[in-house]
Amino acid sequence: MNENPNKKLDYDYFDSDDLPEETPREESPEEREDREIEELVVVSPRDRYRDMVFAIIAGAVVVTIGVLWWLFYHPIVAEAQVTGRLMEVRCEGLLFKTYEAGMVSEQFITDTIKRKENDFNFSIDNDSLAYRLMRLQNTGKRITVTYKQYTAPLPWRGKSDVVATGVVEN
Repeated sequence: MNENPNKKLDYDYFDSDDLPEETPREESPEEREDREIEELVVVSPRDRYRDMVFAIIAGAVVVTIGVLWWLFYHPIVAEAQVTGRLMEVRCEGLLFKTYEAGMVSEQFITDTIKRKENDFNFSIDNDSLAYRLMRLQNTGKRITVTYKQYTAPLPWRGKSDVVATGVVEN
């Protein structure tokens, strides 16, 4: 504490004589252009709320698409064959024209008491298969239809959840 008040400090923040002068640095044309672009571009801070809402909506869309694919396209409940007599093939629909067919299976043909009704209805998604079945309808020939059964019908696949994939004349 016995410092001399008359002693001058080695540094003085307010005195510019003690500070070394900086020589101005020349910038290249590329650096000048980059500096001017940075001065002109206004960068707003990211809106975290908007990004979070976008991420939630995108996640919901992905989950919805996954669930719809799982419910309607992926699960084939059964792949089987049924044998019987084809009764009718028709093209139906307002927006989506699909082929629908009905046949009487062999287990009901032997029953003489019940009225002959279409006990097996199915959709046909292949045009060539539909035309082939149209030629076979009401001929009385025994046919075997190979089909896939889905969990739910789709409008462009047909009214039924059973979709024919092939036919064999017996």
